[in-house]
Amino acid sequence: MKTRCKICFAEYYKTTLGELVFGSEICSSCLTKMKPCFLRFKLKDFSGLAIYPYDEMLKTLIFQFKGGKDYELKDIFLKPYSKYLRSKYRNYIMVPIPSVKESDEARGFNHVEAIFEILNLPICHALYKTGNIKQANQPLSKRKKITEHLFVKNDVNLTNLDILIVDDVLTTGNSVFRAIQLVQKMHPKSIKILVLSINCRFLKNFDTRKLLDLKVK
Repeated sequence: MKTRCKICFAEYYKTTLGELVFGSEICSSCLTKMKPCFLRFKLKDFSGLAIYPYDEMLKTLIFQFKGGKDYELKDIFLKPYSKYLRSKYRNYIMVPIPSVKESDEARGFNHVEAIFEILNLPICHALYKTGNIKQANQPLSKRKKITEHLFVKNDVNLTNLDILIVDDVLTTGNSVFRAIQLVQKMHPKSIKILVLSINCRFLKNFDTRKLLDLKVK
């Protein structure tokens, strides 16, 4: 089946049944440039998985999707791995890191939820954010204070449930860890982290040259 890449717009063929059903929305060349690495990491005592390194390629694509309101890009990130991730986290409920309500309304969608909904896992909007403060515009010394604008909803029950915190980019880990602290108050069974991309400076002594050599365990 002939189709067109949603990034470079080049035509390419989906040649197998797997590619037709679970395949990518982009060509193999663009997918390679995105450097999928399935990098495991620890945030305090909590296990996490990042699909891509947050480099210029991912930064540009996320900005086009989120800032440029290009909703057509929502499935390019996880569709090639959706079956694997759905199986890996099949008993989990996703809790997305929220944006402020006004930003979602102006954009027309919540970008984190749009990216991860392809996994077809239950989603619980347990958290909310106040104050339209963009982390990308803040120095590292002030990003920690942004977590003061993240809260948990009173009418949510996550007791004895497996929770998967999801976000688009993990930079310092402050927002995700604040979310974990809030979710912990609701006594879940377990908490794990799944992020689309990770800033490799977050990891001590991490060699970006080894990204393509990492395998999924």
